[in-house]
Amino acid sequence: MYVRKNYVRRGEKTYGPYWTVVQSIRVNGEPRQKVVANIGLADNYYEADRIARMKAILCCIPGCGEAAAVEFGEGEKTPLLCTVRLPQGGVRKVPFIGCFEHARVYMRGEIEKIENGLPALLRE
Repeated sequence: MYVRKNYVRRGEKTYGPYWTVVQSIRVNGEPRQKVVANIGLADNYYEADRIARMKAILCCIPGCGEAAAVEFGEGEKTPLLCTVRLPQGGVRKVPFIGCFEHARVYMRGEIEKIENGLPALLRE
């Protein structure tokens, strides 16, 4: 899955860029993109990608294109949180939600491999 930019034309006006998360699938042997989620307005690809990861649409590890499926944490009541700096200047704590492969890495106790893969904007 990946983030794709779209524009909407109404008459002579163009609106956007609007961003969507799409998944490549094959239909009759030809590649097609299936829209998984709408992200909305974003200034650039990196902001749209970060929004998709904050909304737990994509795995929280940058560069991973898998769907977010597992919330990382020590138990059901203690989710692992990461601090995200928002474009407006605020800060938000969001759950660390990743794909099954990164969850297996976390369960094996190799969390430093995951933490080292995070960009500075997702680290506390």
